[in-house]
Amino acid sequence: MNMPKLKCGQIIPNASNIPNVNQVNLKDIVNNANLNSIELKNKLDKIAKEKNQKYEDSVKREERIIELLESIDDNTSILNDIFKSLKDNNDNQKEIIDIINQFNNLLTLNDIKKVESSYRKLIKKIGIVINDIELMNKLFAYGRFIYTSLHINGKI
Repeated sequence: MNMPKLKCGQIIPNASNIPNVNQVNLKDIVNNANLNSIELKNKLDKIAKEKNQKYEDSVKREERIIELLESIDDNTSILNDIFKSLKDNNDNQKEIIDIINQFNNLLTLNDIKKVESSYRKLIKKIGIVINDIELMNKLFAYGRFIYTSLHINGKI
């Protein structure tokens, strides 16, 4: 196999721009380069960790939103049954509306003990005021939905 011949001559055409090794401490140059590469690696690692944390946070947030939406979807069908029962049950309409309003008021409370206490009292009231077991179950399910919402939002 024939190898091409290279021209002889200087490897670096303008050698005057290169510092004399005797003038510059080569060890310092190497150490500075190593320190800079370590610092760069640390910064890149930090950026990667922050990026991963943001991604994980957004995934958790999306999962929480999906969970809440599924809970809402599962429990809002109860509202139609409640309103149908309200229409059919004229005698208890005022009490039922009052119970629904009290459930909704739970969402505005910030004190965990007050929320739990009010929730328990409301469940007892449903048992006392309402005789219709089907309606009681629907109201209880709606109350469970509110309780789940409070739990997901960190209020209890």
